[in-house]
Amino acid sequence: MKIILSIFCLLALSFCALHGNEDEQIKISIEKYFKAYQEQDWETVVGLFHPEFMVEMRRVMLSSIDLENASAEEREEWLKNYRVDTVEEIEKLSPKEFYLRILESTSRLEHMKVMKEINTSISDIDIQLDEGRYIAAASVISILRDKKFTGTTMFLFEENEGRYLIADLYKKDKKVQQVE
Repeated sequence: MKIILSIFCLLALSFCALHGNEDEQIKISIEKYFKAYQEQDWETVVGLFHPEFMVEMRRVMLSSIDLENASAEEREEWLKNYRVDTVEEIEKLSPKEFYLRILESTSRLEHMKVMKEINTSISDIDIQLDEGRYIAAASVISILRDKKFTGTTMFLFEENEGRYLIADLYKKDKKVQQVE
C-alpha cells in the first residue's frame, strides 16, 4: 500500500498526445487534470494518463502485491481497495479499471486530500523541459506523450531551495537540470 500511496503522492498530472500549439495544449491538460482530480472525476483523470504508463505501473504494482505473506488485515485491505474477492480478480482488471479503483481508494485517504488544495494556476511555476518548452507544475511526476518522445518518458519535479528541478528518470545518469 505504501508503494501506491507514494506513487499517487507524486503523481499529479499526465498528458495526452499534443497537437498544434504545444504550450497551450500543456496548459489545458494541466488545468483539465487538476479540475478533474479536485472534482474526483476519475474517468477524466485516467483518460489523461499515458496508456503505456498505466500498463507499466499496473505491472509494477501487481508484482509488489505479496498477499501470500501478508497478514489477514493487509490481505483484506488490498482486496477491499480493489473491490475484489481474490488476487486473481485484481490481475484480470484492465489497466484503466485498475487505476480507476486505485484512485477511488486513495482519494478516501486523508493525506491525499491535499490535491484538492493545489493551486491550479499555470503561472505559479515554470519548468523548462527540453528545447525551451515549459510547463507549470508542483512537485509532481509527469508522463508525457507527444511526437518528441518515444514510448513513455517520465520526469520527476523536485523542489530544491525554493527552485524546481527536473530529472528524466529513464536516463541512466539521472541528470538533473536546474531551472533558471
